[in-house]
Amino acid sequence: MKKEQDETEENQANPNMEEDFEDIEKLGYNSDKAFFSYLGSAYSSFLSGDDALYTSLEDTLVQNFESGNLSVERALSQISNDNELLRTECDELEKMSTALPELEKREAEVSERITASEP
Repeated sequence: MKKEQDETEENQANPNMEEDFEDIEKLGYNSDKAFFSYLGSAYSSFLSGDDALYTSLEDTLVQNFESGNLSVERALSQISNDNELLRTECDELEKMSTALPELEKREAEVSERITASEP
């Protein structure tokens, strides 16, 4: 029961992990594309002496990169949270594994008592 609940929680916590990684890859591609587009436009603006257009292009580029950074930060935060949950689960499992020999010993003792008390 506990295992099924944990699996359900894990799936709910991160249903789109692969999509997140694909989005980050697309973000990298789009960032490169946006930068080279900006570079061409900014150079043309520089050559024509249009400082207002240059400033506008620069502001747009900064906004695009900041938006992309927010997406990466959200994905990183989600991964960090998932890692912390996994560490906690591992710690709990390790604690349970150290208690297992003692529980098996107690089970054997109880079984012996039951067997000894039967007629």
